[in-house]
Amino acid sequence: VKIYDAENNRLYENEMKAGDSFTVPADANNPMIVTGRPQVLTVTIDGKPVPALGTGERSIVDVA
Repeated sequence: VKIYDAENNRLYENEMKAGDSFTVPADANNPMIVTGRPQVLTVTIDGKPVPALGTGERSIVDVA
């Protein structure tokens, strides 16, 4: 998983394992994500889950 901002500053980059989490800083400028297995991520915004970012058929890139 790689999370970066509009200036391409890396906010997080690591291989996540079950139970790992990362909270995007509230002041991050347009954070985006890249991941090879979007179907296994749980993404929440303000504590509410969002729909899956992808099916896992392919990596996702530059998803806000």
